[in-house]
Amino acid sequence: MTWNVRQAYAMAPSVVVPGGWRFTHDPRGAFTAMVFAPEPVELSSFAAEHCRLSSSPESGFVRVLQVQLRDAKGVDMLRGCVLRRIDAEGTYERTIDSADDWYDVLADVFHLNLTDVDTPARAALWHRVHTAHQEWDAEGQRATTL
Repeated sequence: MTWNVRQAYAMAPSVVVPGGWRFTHDPRGAFTAMVFAPEPVELSSFAAEHCRLSSSPESGFVRVLQVQLRDAKGVDMLRGCVLRRIDAEGTYERTIDSADDWYDVLADVFHLNLTDVDTPARAALWHRVHTAHQEWDAEGQRATTL
């Protein structure tokens, strides 16, 4: 049994984990696939990995700000300063080069107006995101990580 939605997603029995399932994600998305074992798992089993992913300086979630929002027609992703829209027509991408534009994208696309964040904190956040983006871009990572 395989379930497909516009050939972009699939759910099929796992060939790696007996009795498990493999979810294949849209290749334009943020990950390739996930395999699920059939046994129940306690939420506490995820605690150590959650802690690592949310606090380790090596974690991509700590190093690069990322916001995603899926709607009925596609997904919007902001990773650092790169805004990407993926839908049935393809992938559209642009780099956000100013703090005003970046905060407008957060508000207009992702409904995150951040009006509760004061001006110095907003400036510090933009500086951190923009500096990380410039370093990433200078290292030539664009071709391999987007």
